[in-house]
Amino acid sequence: MNRRYFIGIFLISAATLLLELALTRALAVAMWYHFSFLVISTALLGFGVSGVTLSLWSGLREHARLDRTLSVLSLGFGGAIVLSYWLMQRIPFDPFGEVLHWSQFLFMPLYYVNLVVPFFFRDSSLLYFSRAAQRT
Repeated sequence: MNRRYFIGIFLISAATLLLELALTRALAVAMWYHFSFLVISTALLGFGVSGVTLSLWSGLREHARLDRTLSVLSLGFGGAIVLSYWLMQRIPFDPFGEVLHWSQFLFMPLYYVNLVVPFFFRDSSLLYFSRAAQRT
């Protein structure tokens, strides 16, 4: 395997650690500290969803070019971070308001799914890379 793939995977992993740290701090400050634990479960859910996607989507797994697929997934990871943070600020989820209004129960899953998207792209790129490394 080429050295640039390993550098890219290192950079994606470092960006993920920084994202998890930033989300943990943001959720602990903006909401209850209990929501900072949400970051761990979203990372695991993103890993599971990306694994299922790569298992079911055999065209991507078998026939896609490694360079192009890794670059698209990595760019998707970067774009998903920015978009997810922007949407996180726009979703009117208020954990204190769950008792007062029923719509807060609809915003919570939306908030959770919004946080999973960057981890989906990150884990898809890592899983695709490991799958490609096994083929060679």
